[in-house]
Amino acid sequence: VRGGFEKRSSSEPTSAEDPEAANEESAAFDIEELARDDITRILQQEFKGHELAVLVEELLSAEGFICKRSAEGSDGGVDVLAGKEALGMDSPKLVVQVKSQTTPVSDQVLQQLNGAIQRFQADQALLVTYGGVTGPAKKFLASQPFMVRVWETQDIIDAVTKHYEQLSGDTKARLPLKRIWVPVMESSSD
Repeated sequence: VRGGFEKRSSSEPTSAEDPEAANEESAAFDIEELARDDITRILQQEFKGHELAVLVEELLSAEGFICKRSAEGSDGGVDVLAGKEALGMDSPKLVVQVKSQTTPVSDQVLQQLNGAIQRFQADQALLVTYGGVTGPAKKFLASQPFMVRVWETQDIIDAVTKHYEQLSGDTKARLPLKRIWVPVMESSSD
C-alpha cells in the first residue's frame, strides 16, 4: 500500500506555477494515506485481543518462524513463542507480547517482556501494539537495542502487505485488500 511517490525536481513547475501538478501530487499522497487509514481501522476492528496474536503468528510464520501461540486468556506476558528451523528451537528465538489497545504501552510491559526473554531462554522480544509506547518506554527501548523491538500499526501494515498472499483465507476475508498500481511521477534528472 505504501507508494513510491517522488517529489518533483526543482526544474519542474511548482504548485504555484502548475496547480494541476500540485493537485495530482496531493491526490496521490491522499490515496496512500486514505488506504493506510482504512487498513488501520479494519485491523483495529477485526484483530483485537487474542485475534491480533493470531495475525502476528501468521505474519511470523510467513517470515519463516515456527510459532506456538498461547491459549486465549492469561498468558504470563507472552502471546507467541517463535523460533527458526524445523522444530522452531533455533535462533533467533522470540518471545512476543501483543497489545491491541490503541493507547501507548508503558515501560513496565517492556520490562516484563524483557524478563520473559530469560524465562523462556529466548534471544529477543517483540512487542506488537496499535498504540505505540510511552516516553519512558522509548527510553527503555533505547537501552535495549538488540533485545526488544516494537511493531506499531505501520509495521503491522507493512508485514501484512508483504505477506498478504501467505495469510489464511480467514484472515484475508477479515482484511480484504487489493493491490493497485499507480504511476510514479519521475523527475527529469534520472
